[in-house]
Parts: sequence; C-alpha cells; structure tokens
Amino acid sequence: MRAGNTASANYAYGFGSLWSIPKILPRYEAMLWPMTTTSEFIFFLVCATGAAAIAALGFFSRNDPEGDADPVIELFFLAGAALYIGTFILSANWDYRLVMLVLCAPYIATMPRSQRYLTLGAAVLSMNFWSVNSIGQFISDSDTRVSFVLMIFVQMSKCLLLGLLSFEFGKLARRRLLYGTTSPIRASEGSEIVAENLS
Repeated sequence: MRAGNTASANYAYGFGSLWSIPKILPRYEAMLWPMTTTSEFIFFLVCATGAAAIAALGFFSRNDPEGDADPVIELFFLAGAALYIGTFILSANWDYRLVMLVLCAPYIATMPRSQRYLTLGAAVLSMNFWSVNSIGQFISDSDTRVSFVLMIFVQMSKCLLLGLLSFEFGKLARRRLLYGTTSPIRASEGSEIVAENLS
C-alpha cells in the first residue's frame, strides 16, 4: 500500500506524509531527517505507538462521556475515527480522504465546547492546505521559508487531530464495552434500583 502511494507532504496526511517533507523541501533536508528506510520505519513506529498510547489513555481515563448516547452517532464516530487513525498510521494519504471525517461530525457536535472547537479547528486546518498555502504565496511568493512554516503548521494540525480522535476513540470504546449505550451514571442508578427491588 505504501509503495504504490504517490501522496506527498503537501496535500496529504499520515506518517508517510510527515516523513516525505524533505522531498519537497530539499533545501532543508540537512536540517530535518535523512530519506532512508530506517527513518521511515522510525516515523511509522512513532505514529503507531503514539496513537495506541493516546487511545489507551482515553480508554483508561475516568472521564467517561455523560448522558445517554445515540448508538448510531457513536458508531459513526468510531468508524470515522478508526478510518482516519488507520490510514494515518499506514501511509501518506491524499487529503480528499479526509471526507471520512464527516462521519465524526455529529458526535463532535456533542462534545464539550472547548474540545469541540479544538477538534473542529484542527479538522478545518487539516482540510485546507491549499487555502493556507495561498496565504503564504500572497505574503511571499519567492520565500520557501514561509511555505515551509505553513506546511509544518498544517501537518501539526493533522497530528493534533490524530491525538484528539485517538483519545476520544479510546474513551468511547471504554464506554461501549463497559456500559453499552447507557451512561455510567444511568448504569449505576439502574443497578441501585435493581438492588433495592431485590432487597
């Protein structure tokens, strides 16, 4: 899959996109990392273990979602997040594949305000490298340093989105495994009612 992928760092996301940054900015290659199989493998390990660790943090966190959940919305989010996380880890992917994030939109709309805005902001920036790059060309059409900074900014937004979705994926997976589609509060209330009836 990775070998036949032509996506680069400009209009793409994923570990392969991060690793290939020196390809389009040869002027900065000595300042970044060598284009070797070893460095590619290191990037893959960092992305894979990082996403897994963040998802584990979400899974083992005590901050469970509140309120009864819509199982369809949750399943849509889990599917969209899994697609983004999986494709990010496996290779470089053209940005049009970010359309899969539409599956996450209904659930993101139910998040707390600060988390919702942060996730939406990262998603919007991730989808709009062309717009950001156009601003850079307007500022300085000949200075590659501007393009470099803006590209890194957009790539960091994609990495931030990976972390946010991984954490929420782990948290939501914990909820569904332990409580089904009922919130922890409702589940505990239900068990108390059953205990009272039995007594």
